[in-house]
Amino acid sequence: MKNKILFFTLLSLSVRVFASEGLWIPMLVEQQILPDMQAQGCKLTAEQIYSAEKACLTNAVVQIGNGCTGSFVSDEGLVLTNYHCVEYHISKACEGGKGYLKNGFFAKSRNEEIPTTRLSATMMLAMFDVTDRVLELKKGGLNMKQITDSITRDSTKEFKFSIEEFFAGNQYFMFKTKTYTDVRLVAFMPADIAQFGGNADNWSWPRSSADFAFLRIYENNEPVQPRKSLEINTKGVKEDDFTMVIGYPAETKMYGSEGELSMIINELNPAQITMRDIRLRPICQYMEKGEKEYQEVYAQYSSLSNYYVKWLSEGEAYKNSNADSARRERDANLEYWLEKNDSLKEQYKDAVFLYDQYASQYYAAYRKLVVCMEGLWRMKTLLPSSIVLSTSGPGMGTNFLRGEKFLDVVKKYNPELERSAFMSMGVLLIMQDKEHISLSSLQNLKTLEDFAKFEDSVFNKSVFTNYDRAKKFQKKINKKWKYTEKDTTGVMEGIWDLDVRQYLKNNDALFRFTQDVWIELQTLYTEYEMAKQMFDSVNYSRQKALLEYTHGAMFPDANNTMRISYGTVKSYTKKKGGAVYVPDNPYLRRGIPRDTKVEPADSVVHYPYYTTPERLVKMTKDKPREYKANEDFQVMLMIEDASRAAGSIAKIFEKALNGDSVVVSQNANTDNYEPFVLNFITTCQTSGGNSGSPVLDANGYLVGLNFDRNKEGTLSDYYYDESVCRNICVDIRYILFCLEQYGKADNIVKELTIRK
Repeated sequence: MKNKILFFTLLSLSVRVFASEGLWIPMLVEQQILPDMQAQGCKLTAEQIYSAEKACLTNAVVQIGNGCTGSFVSDEGLVLTNYHCVEYHISKACEGGKGYLKNGFFAKSRNEEIPTTRLSATMMLAMFDVTDRVLELKKGGLNMKQITDSITRDSTKEFKFSIEEFFAGNQYFMFKTKTYTDVRLVAFMPADIAQFGGNADNWSWPRSSADFAFLRIYENNEPVQPRKSLEINTKGVKEDDFTMVIGYPAETKMYGSEGELSMIINELNPAQITMRDIRLRPICQYMEKGEKEYQEVYAQYSSLSNYYVKWLSEGEAYKNSNADSARRERDANLEYWLEKNDSLKEQYKDAVFLYDQYASQYYAAYRKLVVCMEGLWRMKTLLPSSIVLSTSGPGMGTNFLRGEKFLDVVKKYNPELERSAFMSMGVLLIMQDKEHISLSSLQNLKTLEDFAKFEDSVFNKSVFTNYDRAKKFQKKINKKWKYTEKDTTGVMEGIWDLDVRQYLKNNDALFRFTQDVWIELQTLYTEYEMAKQMFDSVNYSRQKALLEYTHGAMFPDANNTMRISYGTVKSYTKKKGGAVYVPDNPYLRRGIPRDTKVEPADSVVHYPYYTTPERLVKMTKDKPREYKANEDFQVMLMIEDASRAAGSIAKIFEKALNGDSVVVSQNANTDNYEPFVLNFITTCQTSGGNSGSPVLDANGYLVGLNFDRNKEGTLSDYYYDESVCRNICVDIRYILFCLEQYGKADNIVKELTIRK
């Protein structure tokens, strides 16, 4: 009897969703969360947040590429996002000797804006619940491609309609979107200010990053005029203020079992960490050679290191959390609920009894696929030969070998950088992990000496690792091509294709190796797909049971579709060693002494991210100036004793970067000062993809820019604990300061709408 009472108590608790927990669907705001949002201080209506017909806040938010968020901040297509979301494109813009990484960039006119390639922005215009229609067509035997084609037949060149699944296939929404491909760089800070603290501070709090960038979206060479752009509130934030984040979170797994979470943290993540570590170390060594080398691989390093640190942080957060017990409690309550009803027990038995079994098979297959993909296939050493193996798309296959692109790819190949990673990965996977990686061309490698001979043939003989060898090889095959270029049947071309592949297989060790990796990937992917189908079926049943159990009081896992989260500005206490509690200021980075030449010993790369850029040193000689925006906001920065001496702006900027207290006057003619904020934290749940999301106040005005989570918060992809999970934001006033005082970008500031 006592156990039953306990279970009923737990049952009532488990249905409750924490106020700040959740990645909610915009269309369902009024139905699911608006009353709680308003109780926390939100002053918006549901229609102001999302509407299919009227201009609303969600109209101002766009997806940047496939992995970040941005927001319109002017009626002329100006978009605000994170620096790290576009750092690849910044790095590409640096080719040819441009010093944008070192000096930053601020376009003074539209003509100065930097075009990008392969960067897109997608606007979500409306969403529709099509669950009943999809499930009906599924019962009729149609697959999802057929269903999508049937329902979205109204797609046009201008608008795209797509269908996404939620709750593991228990719910479906159709999205109407429009994608823009002309996106240009407008403004961003130098790398060491935008990413201040570097890898050592990544996924941590406190922070002092100016992690922002301005873009402009064009259509037909004219700036896009959005249905809605955000207005800016410069009054700042304080403890317990309501905040809301709108964005495109990538992926969460909130509803799995205790066993599944253990598999992710203790098996999958360590494998991924090992792969990234091997790829990162030679890059780090190369970066230290000088500024040229640093700029050359900066974007690659930053991209690889980001999730490397996240996976490490997840492991640390997992050990210090109650995630296991929380999932165990929820599963026990679910089991008890099912036990009470025989029909429910029979219907959902797989959700309880087979879930961990199928999860184990799935993650075992996933781990092997990740090891092969991450460890081998994505190494740049395999890039040109992998293009030859591909048969899809123009310029692929053996045709790739005839053109300039082949020579360009090989010319850009850096054997000094890639050889070390190739050798380390080969020794680990080929010599030590044959249980997971089986490559026929390497079966005869029994010793490290055998592998050294193989490595020598790859880097000293392959046509894919040396420009001169590639050029000589191209001349050879192009001479042979002359005999078939007049053939219109395609027969001789097919024979030529087979001849070239056979020649490479017989004479090029790297091509043989790449072909083996490709075949192995197909095998592993087939195993993965089979395991995924079984796991998806039991996950569908599990989430359907949870939906019934909670009466629908759930938010679906993130899946790269637009979501809304909300919470408050709130400090927290860190637990160190499970015993020592260190209170953290929710606003400013505390002053932590740093060696400006070498990062902490646990950093992946030793690079000086704590130095003060030369431009700031120069600013110490400038006189402080009043800063105006739209004639209704004036700020005078001064040091804490309110000194107005010459040079105070730069000193404040430098002091703020080091975490010292700085003050701001909301009115230059009074002594009423408020804290100047660089970065602040809130309790909003975010995930990958929320980078660049606007942080809005109770009235829907822009107060910050989401860019990271604290280490404890990395676990919020699986388990949310409001006491420690925080999203980290750049304060909008810091962004305005950087525009006006550092970039002298009055043209951009005047374009913004700033509220009193």
